[in-house]
Amino acid sequence: MTSARPLALWAMLVPAVGCAEQAPLENRQTSSAAIIDGEVSGSDQDGVLLLRARLDRGEVLCSASLIGPNLIITARHCVSYYTDGLFSCSVQGELTDSIGNAGELGLHLPAANLEVYGGKKPRKLLARGQRVLSTLSPSVCTNDLAFVVLDQDVAFPVVPLRLDRPAQRDEVVTLVGYGLDGQQQAIDVQSAVRHQKTPLKLAGVGPDSVADGVSDVPPRTLILQGISGCVGDSGGPLLAASSGALLGVYSLQRGEACTDPNVVHQLVHVEPFHNLINDAFAAAGVEPIAEPVNLPDAGGDSDAGRDAGSPNGGAAGDASRDPATVAGAPASPRLSATRAALHLRVALRRERSRSRRVRRPLALRHRRRARLRRGQRDGQGRQGAGELRLVEPAAPAERRPVRPRRSR
Repeated sequence: MTSARPLALWAMLVPAVGCAEQAPLENRQTSSAAIIDGEVSGSDQDGVLLLRARLDRGEVLCSASLIGPNLIITARHCVSYYTDGLFSCSVQGELTDSIGNAGELGLHLPAANLEVYGGKKPRKLLARGQRVLSTLSPSVCTNDLAFVVLDQDVAFPVVPLRLDRPAQRDEVVTLVGYGLDGQQQAIDVQSAVRHQKTPLKLAGVGPDSVADGVSDVPPRTLILQGISGCVGDSGGPLLAASSGALLGVYSLQRGEACTDPNVVHQLVHVEPFHNLINDAFAAAGVEPIAEPVNLPDAGGDSDAGRDAGSPNGGAAGDASRDPATVAGAPASPRLSATRAALHLRVALRRERSRSRRVRRPLALRHRRRARLRRGQRDGQGRQGAGELRLVEPAAPAERRPVRPRRSR
């Protein structure tokens, strides 16, 4: 996305059936597509919820992920006053070529107006919002991320987060959301269906900051290319196919239509927002669930291999590697007890091996000095002033043949 060429961008939320005309900051357009060529999501993704925002004269439906018993993560434009329409975003993440203030974000919606529902039908209200925390970004072009603390716990599976390393270019991922199915012209709370599409590959990972260098991807942004998400999938999670951990949140689409083979999807990269993540979990009074980590091979060398990829994205590094196994990299604070014990055993084994290599030469020198002192006491060492007497070696004692013992 460049500022030189105007690009058509839409935020992928959808007004529900019966939405009336809204005020300028609540102007939202409809579309008739969803996760295209996807499949119905299974029960293993029940932590992906349907989010309904009640407005003065209508409602808006988005997707969200349960990341704590009483905490969800979604797109900021799903829980804020937002001006829909056509606009462009620069590679720095700045709003450009906006028509009628399209792409601008306003204040948060009242938290009590936000409702979450599960995937199973008939749907019942699970919880309402209690507090909204977001990046307070003035536009949807970058940092389109928000958290909602719920007024009660939701007894659904919690989606783990990747917190110790960034997503990687070409990493295999899964997109999940409640968008239209391509056949419907509109949806409501009861008719929305949760879909997924996998496998997809990340086409780009933006830097954590513009100071890290300008690339063709805006800061803190993930890019998907080709047919996948669409209207109604805003706020839906992008999951690592290998672990099911949340990497990003669906935000924008660039292209003529959701079915355009050249369509480009923009998502918020979650991992760089450490401070906001900490604030959200502190407000909810819960702890995040970290991405599951595979134990390394006990017979292998945990210091071998290359460094993990840089937070700027790119292909340097293997996304499946744990940075705690890289020499000099800080270990994750959420390592399991088994993994921590394994690292401790490896460290102790190396320390014992190193100490044995140091002690062995010292022990040999001590034994030589002891033999020399015994020889001096027996008169077989140095005699007189500067005179060394050589001692004839004694004849070897007669050895008796050794017969093997046999059991009777």
